[in-house]
Amino acid sequence: MDRTRSISLALRVLLFALMGLGWIGGLLVSIDTITGADACPEIGFVPACYVVLLGYSLMLVSAALPRWRWGKWLFVSGATPVALLAVFGSVSELLVGETCPRSESGVPLCYVSLALVAVIVALYWRCSRKSSFSNARLFQGVNPPFRSWVRR
Repeated sequence: MDRTRSISLALRVLLFALMGLGWIGGLLVSIDTITGADACPEIGFVPACYVVLLGYSLMLVSAALPRWRWGKWLFVSGATPVALLAVFGSVSELLVGETCPRSESGVPLCYVSLALVAVIVALYWRCSRKSSFSNARLFQGVNPPFRSWVRR
């Protein structure tokens, strides 16, 4: 296995692990909301942690099926509400305070979610950009001077 391929594999494993971490966090906060131990802020009638859990679930499915035709749309449809909720939660936490559920160490979970989704989006962009341009089949049928750009 060459170096580029091993780095790409390591980034994909890291991406999948971070999505799994976000999913587990969303699940634990959702369980706390169901049991009444801790409450998430609500969006209409739905607790925000349920939306976050659904978003991380969509991102995980897109990562589990990387070659699926609709995978990128599935990722975007999962990452967008998670990122928006994390941004709005972080801003309201800064302005109002005590908006987001807190970790056991007292850190607001919207800050953690914002950092996590930012890293996930950056890694996903990097992995998808790298794989789309390193594919030799992308350049089939292109004039010969461009074929020299692709390693064989």
